[in-house]
Amino acid sequence: MARGSTIWIRLAQTLLIGVLAFNVWKACNVPITTDEAMSYNEFASRDLQKFFGSYDANHHVLHSFLCRYTVRWLGVSEFSMRLPSLLAGAFYLLLIYCFARRLFDGWLFLVAVALLAMNPFVLDYLSLARGYSMALAFWMLALYWAWTRPGTLYRIALALAFSVSSNLAFLFPALALLCVFIPMAIAVGRRPFEIVEQLLLPACVVTILILVLPLSKAQLSDFYYGSDSLWQTLGSFTDFSFGDEGRAAYLLGVFARSLALALLPAAAVAFFRWKQPPPELRRLVLLTAGTALFVLLGLFAAHHLASVRYPLGRTGIYCVPLLTLLALALVKRWHVLTAPALLLALAFVIPYGLRWNAHQYAEWGQDSALVRIATRIRSAQTSTKPVRISASHPLEQGLNFYSRKFRWRDWSEVKSLEERSPSEFRVLAPPDDALAAVNGWSMVYRDEATGILVVRE
Repeated sequence: MARGSTIWIRLAQTLLIGVLAFNVWKACNVPITTDEAMSYNEFASRDLQKFFGSYDANHHVLHSFLCRYTVRWLGVSEFSMRLPSLLAGAFYLLLIYCFARRLFDGWLFLVAVALLAMNPFVLDYLSLARGYSMALAFWMLALYWAWTRPGTLYRIALALAFSVSSNLAFLFPALALLCVFIPMAIAVGRRPFEIVEQLLLPACVVTILILVLPLSKAQLSDFYYGSDSLWQTLGSFTDFSFGDEGRAAYLLGVFARSLALALLPAAAVAFFRWKQPPPELRRLVLLTAGTALFVLLGLFAAHHLASVRYPLGRTGIYCVPLLTLLALALVKRWHVLTAPALLLALAFVIPYGLRWNAHQYAEWGQDSALVRIATRIRSAQTSTKPVRISASHPLEQGLNFYSRKFRWRDWSEVKSLEERSPSEFRVLAPPDDALAAVNGWSMVYRDEATGILVVRE
């Protein structure tokens, strides 16, 4: 191996180790978020009968199942809840290293790794205790095997089944990948019976076995998170990647959305005008472009035929690595794009790095106050009797998590303000803080960073 190539490989490995270290630090030190707390309170802490006997969009079944055991083995903490996601995030970093290494040498390899690893939107979910990291890692594994080992049908089936079981939002990209891969497998000699026996049947059976009991309790109202506009969907990705404040961030976001929309026709041109393509590269272009197209068609049909909402932010997280891989494959196809691609990569990677935040998760900035509020209430207690607390929804989830983490047995379960239960302490988010003056409650603590108010009756 040339010395120059070795340097770029070492730099990429150092970058990935740095990203992993950042994720570990964040998993250990950032306070629990509301959605993570709900995953623990409603699912990971429950017995198996209740675990499989209920459903909510927050219930990422395979991920929540693993969290049940990490908190039992390691105790209740932010890190123990985040460990399954953290391990899946490490596997995702390994996979993008493999993708980039197979595509490029030299400095283009480092650029590809940086684009796939540094996006702050994706980065948050590589340690957050939600099923997105695990679902993304398994889906990327299926894509990698479909690209490099198309004969391993059983492996691809299991990877897709575990992806959808980790997070139901990955149903569309899993089905889209199958729609593209199956004709490719038949074209290289796999018989339809083999496809059914070794790919479709295992994928369906494993997914159904894991999800059938929780989904049997699901209602249409459980699928509440999403968007009514595809442009808004793309905007949610760019807002979390580049920020939504300032003219520069706005223009970069609009440009990134426009570039994403232009990738599919560019991929079609690259594919159909390819006279003597390298088979492996052409397969990657077909897999990524075809999957993106089928995801788009599937989402559009589901939205208009069944009123299914488009992805918003995290529920479409798979789009970011998918479109990035498609863009990288096109750069590999057309070498004339190398110089513009470098400039674009710098324009993206620099804002990515500037938006890294080691102190909170972007979508849950307010939740960084939960541990401060819990400890302040604890220090303000004047009685040894069970303490009753109510909080603006959904802050009660995080407070209940911390009462269990710190084993405060004199805390009754924290209730939502909507239940109007008698309470010694009330925790009011900014929309509800006017209630303090109306009811004559005395202030105990105001969190300056978030405006959350703790009052006593």
